[in-house]
Amino acid sequence: MDYSRKVQFKGEGEGIRLLISEDIPMDCLHDAVNTALDKAEKLAIGVPLILDFKMRPLTQKDVVSFLSNVVMKRPLKIKEWRVLDRGGKEVLDRMGFKTQEGQRTYQGKGTLFVQRSLRSGNTIEHDGDVIVLGNVNEGAEIYATGSVCVWGKLCGLAHAGCEGDDDVFIIAGSFEANQVRISDKISYVQPDTFWTGKPVKVYVDQGKIVVSELSG
Repeated sequence: MDYSRKVQFKGEGEGIRLLISEDIPMDCLHDAVNTALDKAEKLAIGVPLILDFKMRPLTQKDVVSFLSNVVMKRPLKIKEWRVLDRGGKEVLDRMGFKTQEGQRTYQGKGTLFVQRSLRSGNTIEHDGDVIVLGNVNEGAEIYATGSVCVWGKLCGLAHAGCEGDDDVFIIAGSFEANQVRISDKISYVQPDTFWTGKPVKVYVDQGKIVVSELSG
């Protein structure tokens, strides 16, 4: 079944409201929304976008998975998150996303959400995963015992699994760093590498750091 038909685009002010039906099974959600966005071509790119999940219950894991598998794959400009389910609304508020009732900042036990860009000289150290909803500029550093996800440009240093965990990864919306670190492994990157400026996932495979481009 083509669940992408249950994803609708509606104009709202200067932006677009993306209505995601709660009738879409969770295991089909990413494919449905990605297909709908692909069909819309450039309609939603660069335009203020409201993500409306209607009555769908959302967990923190659901939101992080949606970020990694949908939002990070294209240059979306998320203006607001909406959900009518009370539990889902509380999850979004705790995670620091902008919702209809304002914006909060929250540090979870396992995941740190940074809702700003990091400038040169900024350093983040966290026991768990780190998600940056902005850019990591040159001279900024992130050290995480878990994975690192950068919504925007990664120009600074990201060190995932800094206490020795190989089973983590780094995701960047636009990879522009000259090095990345996972566990005790370091990979130096030439500025003319083919994935420079592209969305990528960095991980360890058979003891070596691997970089793969995220398809749109």
